[in-house]
Amino acid sequence: MQIIGECNSNVIDLLGYGNKNQNNHNISISDKEKEQAENYTEEYYNQIGFLLQNQRKLEEAVIAYAQGIGINPKKSWAYYHTLGGIFRENNLYGEAIEAYYQAIKIKPDFPWTHYHLGVVLKKQGKLDEAFTYYQNAIDIGLTIIED
Repeated sequence: MQIIGECNSNVIDLLGYGNKNQNNHNISISDKEKEQAENYTEEYYNQIGFLLQNQRKLEEAVIAYAQGIGINPKKSWAYYHTLGGIFRENNLYGEAIEAYYQAIKIKPDFPWTHYHLGVVLKKQGKLDEAFTYYQNAIDIGLTIIED
């Protein structure tokens, strides 16, 4: 996942948001926010990623989520899982597979990552491998399958 490998602590300092109200998904930048970008937590970048994703600004959302990965590697499985979803929804299956693999490597007991990886592999015609991940999801505890 090249974009994640290239992301550093200054990539996202052009992004900020002034209104944290979830009903208003406008992103704005202030000079103060740019100066403080180095002090933001992974949750800040998660919220930016979420807002940008809702605005369909997917490249910027990916960068924001990648920044969250860099700040807090302990939570990075969740960001990789989210990135996998963004890539999957945009038919970027190679990137989705790589993101899901990273999430599973970090947190192998989250069934939804296995399930969504199975979905992507199935779309690529890799049915045996897809079945393995579907089975993993069930074995881990997935009981509800979404369409």
